[in-house]
Amino acid sequence: MKWFVVYLLLAVFEGHAYEGPHVIDCQHDGPKGMVEKLLDWFSAEHGKISNAPCKVNKVPTQEEMLKYIQEKSEAGPLSNAVINDVKFKEENKILVDAFNDFTTAYDTFGILINKETQKKIQTEYKINPACEKAICAMEKIWGKDLSIRMLYIKLKHGFNTSELAFENADRFKLDELDDVIMGLEDLPSHLIPMAKKNQPIMRFKRGKTLAMYKGSTMANAVVMLFDAWDKEPPARRQYALFHEMGHNIGNKLNHLEETPEWLDLSTWIKKGDKWEASPEGCFISKYAMGNPWEDFAESLSAYRYDAHRLKNECPKKYDFLKEKVFNQIEYTDVESCSPLPTKEVKEIHELLSDNILNDIGKISLSEKLIEDNCSDTFTAYPPRDEDFSSCLLKIHARNLTPEMSQKFSDALKEKNIKDVSSNRSLIQEGLVEFMMKENVFREKASKNLTKIKETLKDMATKSFTKANPEGFGGKEITSIDYRWTSTLKGCGSLYFLKKSNEVIECQLKQIIKNDKDKAGWNDAIFPHYKTPSIFTKEAEKSLNDKREEILIEHLKKQDITKRIATENKKRFLKDIEFLQAFIQVQLNKDDKWETLSPAQFCRKTYGSSTSWTQPYGIPIGEKVPF
Repeated sequence: MKWFVVYLLLAVFEGHAYEGPHVIDCQHDGPKGMVEKLLDWFSAEHGKISNAPCKVNKVPTQEEMLKYIQEKSEAGPLSNAVINDVKFKEENKILVDAFNDFTTAYDTFGILINKETQKKIQTEYKINPACEKAICAMEKIWGKDLSIRMLYIKLKHGFNTSELAFENADRFKLDELDDVIMGLEDLPSHLIPMAKKNQPIMRFKRGKTLAMYKGSTMANAVVMLFDAWDKEPPARRQYALFHEMGHNIGNKLNHLEETPEWLDLSTWIKKGDKWEASPEGCFISKYAMGNPWEDFAESLSAYRYDAHRLKNECPKKYDFLKEKVFNQIEYTDVESCSPLPTKEVKEIHELLSDNILNDIGKISLSEKLIEDNCSDTFTAYPPRDEDFSSCLLKIHARNLTPEMSQKFSDALKEKNIKDVSSNRSLIQEGLVEFMMKENVFREKASKNLTKIKETLKDMATKSFTKANPEGFGGKEITSIDYRWTSTLKGCGSLYFLKKSNEVIECQLKQIIKNDKDKAGWNDAIFPHYKTPSIFTKEAEKSLNDKREEILIEHLKKQDITKRIATENKKRFLKDIEFLQAFIQVQLNKDDKWETLSPAQFCRKTYGSSTSWTQPYGIPIGEKVPF
């Protein structure tokens, strides 16, 4: 029962929606706000996860999974058995035991049998007499695709993904199980299998969660996956699963995250029921700052998906994990983490690179292909030609034509490397790196860049539209929506200094800024702008500026914009006239006003802490534009 208690104590993966970094404004954010914005919530960005060296980005084929199941199960004896009224004849005992775990009702944690929720398997699914083998029986319940995946996960990784086995569980969808597999396959081989006996990976009841959690919680270490997990993109779902495996790794390695050596790396100290760390402690993400367990799981995730960042920012934690967890395996490049022979792989890269170049132009480009293959590729907006070339190369290296796939297979056979999806994935990623370094592709690829440029332009335009009024029917904006009076601050003095259209643009920028601030309170008019995952942090500011430019042009066309600006100008001039008269009265009361210091003058005329001119963007002590 010890592991059961440990799992309950492990902190949950609080699923704040990942929205990417924010633009930092040191004047308004202050030191605390700057620190919060500089620290991302998670330890790796979406693009870093997808493009991490040795990342498994495709599940094994059906044939590969079946072959693995057969090889694994053949080690066991044959058995005649009756499991939940289903009869098996001369079936491998390993498969019979798996079927038993899949169809026997346990409590939520997979420990105690729960007869109250036990389904009558034979009666409900009518398995016999048609099926007397485990895979056939499973296909009667889950269909072929889910059955093979469930068995593959069970026999290789040890986890039970059946909704029939646990309370409050729902059936996985195919794409969900694919992300489970890819998240598990990212573990180093010496830590596989990770699961304790009959440990669940459970798709928690859709539309429900545990009372202790918020609706934004993605998963916990038991492992339960909630609705918020399902709403994330594939790379983030895989990351979340790996994070929860991080908790399991700590437990498996004799509670490594509780050792004095780990606690000392951030000077973790327990005070009552809470943990506190030294302000000087190195944390790879906001989430890591919660307690030693989250610090450990997030650092593990960074080691796997953004190794260079962890190595540069928290070198002591990197070295600790390299030695204690990863057995010296590093994920800084493909050569460091690939189990394949370096010499043979390089020869395959050299052999295939010309063939890949000859294939360029034969694959029909689409938004989905670009999104799936070019995450975090475009480093600027507008994009640079080298980024387009890089994206084009990734698409062709990862999505082989039938002819190219056969050449790939022949090359693997020639070098005595097993032709399975995991090996192919490693070699394909290495091929991208090889061709990028060698710079051999750009000349041949350049003629195919026009199509990808057009597609990318459409993708960016759609992303702008979703965050602008055009995205919801060209909605007309009212004065109530905008709170226009607040725009006079910083814009009022422009009535005297610049043309009216520049005043309007200034006010619209202020409105958009206010709207962004209100987004955190769910009181914004415009949808939040999410940068497409194909762009990096460096491109985000330019994308936001472009979105704002489009939005301002749209708002300028609305009648209310000019009307409110005219009303504001009248109010501004009236206030300034009143202020001028007030200042004259104040000065007439003091015949020595010419000898006053600037500070004394301001206090007597404009007021002290609150100046009548400040709402119009004129700081205390500055000249009023009469």
